[in-house]
Amino acid sequence: MAIGFENILGLWALLALIPLIILYLIKPKPQEIQVPSLMFFIKLAGSNIKSSFLRNILRDLLFIFQFLAIALIALSFAEPYIQYEKDVIGENLAFIIDISASSQVNENGKTRFDLSLEGVEKILGNKNNLILAKSVPLFALKQKSKKETMDFLTKLKPTESKSKIGDAIIMAGESLEGDGRVVVFSDFINTEGISPIVAKNVLESKGIKVDFINTGKAEKRNFGIVNLNLENDKGSLFVKNFNDKEEIVKLRIGDQEKDLKISPNSVETLSFQPQGEFLSAEILNKDDFAPDNKINLVFPEKTKLSALLITNKKSIYLESAVLSSGLVRLDVAEPPVIPTNDYDVYVISSIDKSKILAGTFEDLAKKVENGAGLIIHVQEDSSSIGYKDVLNVNLGKKQQSAQTTIDQVNKITRDIEIGRIKDFFAATLKDKTTSLISTNNQTVLSIANLGKGRTAFFNVQEANDFKFSPSYPILISRLVEWVSGKEDVKALNYKTGDRYLTESDVKIETPVGTTLTNNLFLEYQGIYKVNNKKISANLISEQESGINVDEKLGDKIESFQLKTLKKKEKKDISFLILILGGLFVLLELIYAKLRGDF
Repeated sequence: MAIGFENILGLWALLALIPLIILYLIKPKPQEIQVPSLMFFIKLAGSNIKSSFLRNILRDLLFIFQFLAIALIALSFAEPYIQYEKDVIGENLAFIIDISASSQVNENGKTRFDLSLEGVEKILGNKNNLILAKSVPLFALKQKSKKETMDFLTKLKPTESKSKIGDAIIMAGESLEGDGRVVVFSDFINTEGISPIVAKNVLESKGIKVDFINTGKAEKRNFGIVNLNLENDKGSLFVKNFNDKEEIVKLRIGDQEKDLKISPNSVETLSFQPQGEFLSAEILNKDDFAPDNKINLVFPEKTKLSALLITNKKSIYLESAVLSSGLVRLDVAEPPVIPTNDYDVYVISSIDKSKILAGTFEDLAKKVENGAGLIIHVQEDSSSIGYKDVLNVNLGKKQQSAQTTIDQVNKITRDIEIGRIKDFFAATLKDKTTSLISTNNQTVLSIANLGKGRTAFFNVQEANDFKFSPSYPILISRLVEWVSGKEDVKALNYKTGDRYLTESDVKIETPVGTTLTNNLFLEYQGIYKVNNKKISANLISEQESGINVDEKLGDKIESFQLKTLKKKEKKDISFLILILGGLFVLLELIYAKLRGDF
């Protein structure tokens, strides 16, 4: 135990003792008076001596009262305290429970998630903080009672997402708002974010104790679908054997079964073509981790798009490119006659501007604003044609020759090579327009939204050799698909842990229930229904599927015991000192009254 002072400057108040001491040391000058000598014989000499001695003692006692009263009151200004060490197990405690996909691993009849719940129940206190470790850590409970915490845990389910254990540890430390203790129940398979060890070191440098309780046990047997490569009409999946010996993995895709011979800790690929809008694939072998054994995929409808090519000079290259996907029904219109019925996509190329009727481009702009798509293929006199709002760039002077570069690699430009082009126009972007391919800071391919629809501008004249390239029909068919607004397969299939956003709150049917939101984390595998649209979420993570853990990290779940911590406590005694000082003031007054000073 030690005594200290919060306010050292308060000790200056002890200077008030100096005047008291000075006044006590100053003695009055003796005065000579005449008294009858007979009085010295009335009392015994011993009695006189005793009386003189008692008077001195009584005078000193008054000084002691005054000294102690002033000293104690002065000390109270320095805010004195006593400091001592206290044995604690878990005051100001925060729990972390790992509810990522790997928490579903089977450990001798119980999942790692079940073991975490049992461990937490053993050490719950009167007030508990609870953080859930998953793809996005969640501060679930703050300062809740043991009963409230247990009620919450009985309803809790593990997710099928990745894990950010280190991020959850940092969040737990922030929840304690000072010193305290964080207890982590996890297998410590950290697939994203900060390392748990780094997070632990950060908290312990701030005086917060962090305990690791490892829910993982012996070596596990696992096969898993760890990656996907999807296109609208085909795909490939990647299966890994996480075991130390060669395995025959039985795989069912749709109605067909396939055996894959996979070497130890190796990956095999299997290609497939979907026959409908939905496809499921499943590993039939039994292992210790089910979530990575099955996937559900959604593919866009294979309905043909209606397209209208507006041209006064037909091009076999352009027509063939538009039709190359096999999913487009193409009509051709020669201005001034343009059909009034609606199409999914409009393509403008090689038109005679003298035959374009007034209001034609305004009408096309309205169709795009209502949801249609439009592509403008540049021509010799494009700079003098008034395309109005459907042109998403401003055209300048014609340029001679330059090498093209890809500005953005996406589903339109992936693996496309245009090379060197000639006789193109200087083109600068209008507001809210994106350049995908450019040359010398002039856009060659640009895209933009217009109302509910989409527009594209392709600044490569047909006189260039690009029309002979294998990339030409691929690029044109991709542009047709993009401006049509047709769903891409990648916009229908997500990984668990991804965020799904909508412009406003919508009703979403998830694999675990229905919710109303515009911002949903896809934490469970399966099919989600958003209005009339269906999307899927699958655990595709080689790291999360690597379920064998480092058993040396942390204490084992079956034998863990929280060690007692020494915690320094401070107790403010300034009020007690002030009361004691007041008591000596009271004793001084009582003594002075008894002595007859007043």
